[in-house]
Amino acid sequence: MLPRKPQPSPTRLVPSLFLGLIWFLGTVFLRVGSSQAEPFIEHLEPPALTRGGTNRLTLVGSELDRAQQLWMSLPAKFFQIKPLESSSDKTVVEVVISPDCPLGLYGLRLATEDGLSNLHLFVIDELTPTRLGDSPLKKFPAAIEGDLVAAEVDRIPLEVVAGQTLSFDILGSRLGTDADPLLTLVNADGKRVLQRDNSPGLFYDCQFSHTFATAGRYTLEVRDSRYLGSPHWRYWLRIGNFPAGRVSLPSTLLPGILTKLELPELPGSQFEVQLPADQPAAGTFVTLKSKPDQTATWLPLLCSTIPAAIESEPNDTRDSPTHITAVPASAQGVLSQRGDVDCFSLYLTKGQKLTFRAETMPLQSAADLELLLIDRTGREVQRMDDVTLPGGALEEASFNFSANDDGLFMLQVRDLSGSGSPAHAYRIEVAPQRPKLQLTSEISAITVPQQSYQRLPFNVVRTDCPGPVELSLVGAPAGVTLEPSTIPEGANTADCRLIARGDAPLGLHTLHVVAKTTVSSPMTGDNEVVAYMEVKPLVDHQLVNPDLIKHALRENQRYLPASVTRSIALQITPPVPFTVELAEPQLTLPRYLQATTTIITTRSDNFAAPISFTVTGGQVGEERQGRKQVFARIPQATAEQLSVPALFVSRSLANELTERIDLNATTKHGDRTIRLHRSFQLAVKPGFEVTLDPPPPTTLPPGSKFTVRLAVQRQPTFQGPVTIEPQRLSGIQLPEELVIAAENNSAEFEVNVPEDLRPGRFRFRFVATGQVGTFQEEPKPKEFDLEVKVPPPEKKPK
Repeated sequence: MLPRKPQPSPTRLVPSLFLGLIWFLGTVFLRVGSSQAEPFIEHLEPPALTRGGTNRLTLVGSELDRAQQLWMSLPAKFFQIKPLESSSDKTVVEVVISPDCPLGLYGLRLATEDGLSNLHLFVIDELTPTRLGDSPLKKFPAAIEGDLVAAEVDRIPLEVVAGQTLSFDILGSRLGTDADPLLTLVNADGKRVLQRDNSPGLFYDCQFSHTFATAGRYTLEVRDSRYLGSPHWRYWLRIGNFPAGRVSLPSTLLPGILTKLELPELPGSQFEVQLPADQPAAGTFVTLKSKPDQTATWLPLLCSTIPAAIESEPNDTRDSPTHITAVPASAQGVLSQRGDVDCFSLYLTKGQKLTFRAETMPLQSAADLELLLIDRTGREVQRMDDVTLPGGALEEASFNFSANDDGLFMLQVRDLSGSGSPAHAYRIEVAPQRPKLQLTSEISAITVPQQSYQRLPFNVVRTDCPGPVELSLVGAPAGVTLEPSTIPEGANTADCRLIARGDAPLGLHTLHVVAKTTVSSPMTGDNEVVAYMEVKPLVDHQLVNPDLIKHALRENQRYLPASVTRSIALQITPPVPFTVELAEPQLTLPRYLQATTTIITTRSDNFAAPISFTVTGGQVGEERQGRKQVFARIPQATAEQLSVPALFVSRSLANELTERIDLNATTKHGDRTIRLHRSFQLAVKPGFEVTLDPPPPTTLPPGSKFTVRLAVQRQPTFQGPVTIEPQRLSGIQLPEELVIAAENNSAEFEVNVPEDLRPGRFRFRFVATGQVGTFQEEPKPKEFDLEVKVPPPEKKPK
């Protein structure tokens, strides 16, 4: 560990304590992401593994005992794992990383007898941790591990020669925590030489190079910029002669093709990179090194078959654009200075439909793009910047466009704030609008016992793909299947079962879910559309406010390495001594009332432990959480009571929604904690609804009459009276009030249309109220329109 001293200046210590108090108050909100008795990794020691060597890795957290193995998002050919020791709060493993493993950021999970832990990010580096003593650091490259503790500063002594250039790169925020590292370089006289905070594009981390004008001893101070901290906010600091550039041109690579890369922040730099010909089309890390004897760094690039259209300066005006010769294309460039604008031209034909999608965050870019599309007359036809998502998170600019005429169109790219630098790189995918599937799931790790199943729910976004979708598993061991394997036509959600037969091999596996459908076109015939499921693993914790509304995830929790967003970690465990199912796939809960469903369990003869249940999702919370609008009371299932009632209670502000609710069954079998997950649909509805039965007429002449029959449909737990107040209509007499008694299901009345009523459209509106529980329920009013119309005169026979 590093020599660490409290910050000596009282003027800095006082505000740090004040900020620390604010931070503490902010974290008293409920944390989600780890459940009681589930393995949870808080940090790694060290946070990086060295390729080409044997690493001793310590995982620190909770419920980490009885560790079995380590899952990594790397291909299995790059690592070997050997568990050494484990306890509840610490597990130690030996990790061998192959010499050809790509440098970069990856994810891991600990597999214990109880299941899989949360996802934790780590670094693959070629550097080993440097042990610091009393002497200053003279030999470079070096890598230092440490943690950012509140109101404390790590001080690293350096000794350099005049003219020596060193690159610095600290990884803390990129590891997924809330850390905000600040680096300060101080000379031997205590004078500040430089201070670096955030390098936009690296979240709250920083990367830079510095040339020392004077030889001598310096001190590099490391702390959190807010004086906040946690023992779990680990960092990995790299110091050496590696290329200090965080973006490249191009930022896409064709598989199997030797490509020359330029780092705009390092003028004149050039690197040759070649991916394997069978490299999947997805994000990947590439290793870069200026010279064979220098330190390597890595960059996130995209393997893609779409050719790059690199900007050619000058292209700042519409008179000198970079031309995109064909689509699909990836328009790429750098907004190299403040106020810089890049222009691309492309020829479109009438009716041609394109999608424009900007990307900067996956490139580690500082740019915040605004896109303008201009037609051949100079008229702006589309302008787009970031889109705000529910919860406050931002999505980068994208839009669809259909050309209304032939001609040369102009795509103008600028930074929304007008800023620019060599780190303001971008790429914009311009592609024809085609049928597309997107599958996303919140589930990124599953523990399935043999002879059982766990649920795998996901959402489906269809673009011109209305038909059935076939699902398959890639990487699944024999004996593991997905049911159902077909998403019905038009369905936008699915709740599948991942099933493990009794002969499914125990241990860890990496799954990919692939979706395929066929779309027919008169022009191109049958076309197959293929998509891989994307998952959203939660890195670190997510906070919720007192209303139990989740805070938006930080950007370093949303933009994760590609290797962890397309992979599902699967653990196959021995069989369990019980089963659990729900009696019904859907439960209707009247608002302000209660409803009960039944949970059915079975168990082996020698298993007597109680089974506990929790429910999560949608509006459901714990009973003590008064602001959640639905809670459940579920007793334990025992050997004497195999089936138990699950009582759901609606509070006053429950919303009328149908949502998927997750039922979690937990028990102990010896030292092993077992969890099975099931789900059902919970429909919160009013205690009653009013319908028009039969439907009234839509057109009548003056002087006619008709009968309105209002029927009430009550939920089983509501049997009270319902009062209906018709809205007054000018010229038409309606009853002041109708009461449908508890023993009746309908009421009717006759409407007379006066002979002298002016023709026109009249809207009948009926407001129904009833005392449901202790509240007055008022469902959505029932309405219908009647057009009073004078019939045309009858033609007299000739």
